[in-house]
Amino acid sequence: MEHFTQHYRHPHLGPFSKILLLGFAGVDIFFVLSGFILTAVYLELKLAGLRDFALRRILRIYPLHLAVLVVIMALGSVSIAWQFNAVWWRNLPAVALLLQPYLGLDRDLWNSPSWSAGVELSCYLLFPLALVLLRRLPVVALLLLVAA
Repeated sequence: MEHFTQHYRHPHLGPFSKILLLGFAGVDIFFVLSGFILTAVYLELKLAGLRDFALRRILRIYPLHLAVLVVIMALGSVSIAWQFNAVWWRNLPAVALLLQPYLGLDRDLWNSPSWSAGVELSCYLLFPLALVLLRRLPVVALLLLVAA
């Protein structure tokens, strides 16, 4: 809904327009729920290790991201509406590596929603480290959580 409401402002929506403009909160809720679910899954399944857990998460996101990027490039090469300029090509490696949210790149480069996949992937990589910190230094982990 968030991406839809950014581009579509219909005057007849009345009071619903204000509610729809809060769609960005859905992303935050998604990340929080994902954190709880991932923790529960990890603790319940007791995977072979933290590295295995992180690798499974990466393999779930990254190949699809690259496939979508290739499709966008293919569609863009035959579409008059999409004219990739030098900025797009210069930033392609950062977008391919899901670094755009950390480099301050324009969200509309290549695949707009992929910024959230970059954040999600970072969380997957930080999750095992957070668990290790929580086990070994619970007070420090709690202080970092409160500070965040």
